[in-house]
Amino acid sequence: MLWRLVGALLASAVVVAPSLAAQRRAAPSGGLWFAGGLGGGWGHVSCAICSNRHDPGTSGFVRLGGTAARRLLIGAETAVWFRGGSEVDQNAWAISAAAYWYPERRRRLYLKGGVGYATHHAEDGADVVSSSGFGPHLGAGYEIPLSPRWRIAPHFNAIIGVTGGSVKFNGSTALEGANVSIIQFGLSLIRR
Repeated sequence: MLWRLVGALLASAVVVAPSLAAQRRAAPSGGLWFAGGLGGGWGHVSCAICSNRHDPGTSGFVRLGGTAARRLLIGAETAVWFRGGSEVDQNAWAISAAAYWYPERRRRLYLKGGVGYATHHAEDGADVVSSSGFGPHLGAGYEIPLSPRWRIAPHFNAIIGVTGGSVKFNGSTALEGANVSIIQFGLSLIRR
């Protein structure tokens, strides 16, 4: 169901984008902006005793920020990933501060760099295993204008908690030195 929705949104963007590009009206710059995205992704924990699996699931994010310069936005982001299973339910979330740089004059392609905190939880009904860490948050997207203020964008995000990480079993520290990662891809809606 989710993949059909993402596919339909992408197809609509391909059909609508040429007529919108013909408008050639520049989007207003400056001020507050926000974005939200939905798609797929993977959650992963890497440690000496971890299973080292990359489990697919559903992911999303919410961003809010301000314009620092014509080609530079700054903001805060919260990302989530979850996967329900017959035996184990997993979820992960991250919060970060990030900058979004537009290398081209038209401001379509953006590259994201930031730093933040990521955590992962797995629960089987009896036991809970959690991991967390601080580290880089990277990403990219390509914005397609829908109007002067609204855009859609296919996006890719990589969130990696590589320092200060640990693995906890039912609340007690079981191991130091865990890495948490969340990989996201999908479609986002942006207003600026």
